[in-house]
Amino acid sequence: MVPEQYYNGRVDHQRTLHDGDGVRNTHNFIKACLIQEYVPSRAHLLDLGCGQGGDLLKYKRKHLKSYRGIDVSHKAIERNNERIVAINLNCRVRLECANFCQKTWEQTSAYDAISCQFAIQYAFESIDTARRVIAQISASLKPDCCLIGTVPVHKESPTYTQVVVKLPDDERECLEY
Repeated sequence: MVPEQYYNGRVDHQRTLHDGDGVRNTHNFIKACLIQEYVPSRAHLLDLGCGQGGDLLKYKRKHLKSYRGIDVSHKAIERNNERIVAINLNCRVRLECANFCQKTWEQTSAYDAISCQFAIQYAFESIDTARRVIAQISASLKPDCCLIGTVPVHKESPTYTQVVVKLPDDERECLEY
């Protein structure tokens, strides 16, 4: 299943501390540490592959000036918007449904940080796609600012190889690189 179809069909459910045998909790801890360390307070943030907004509370602690989220799933964007309202993110917000690996995103200003949590692997469809996405990320950052992100590791598969992935709490399969 391609990512857009997979994530549009993903049902949001209330998670517990036991989901994924602690894997999800470990991932969230790592992301929280990265955000705390590298996203400056009052930042203009671009969140590539923002999903349903699972990291919004982590960003809220940074008192953002602006938040821009881009995701391939229109259902994830809708859920992200609901969460933004529910937690009162209290900054300028712009959400877009687009594939950041295939579309050149409009650049109105440079960002203090760009976050790409468990989504940058989709840029590795090909060397050209990876180079284009990384170049666009670089051009979108202010000087001395950074990209933070997390990526899954598929030790048995070489880079630019398509792999089938199953999340711990979902029986469906998704294709990624």
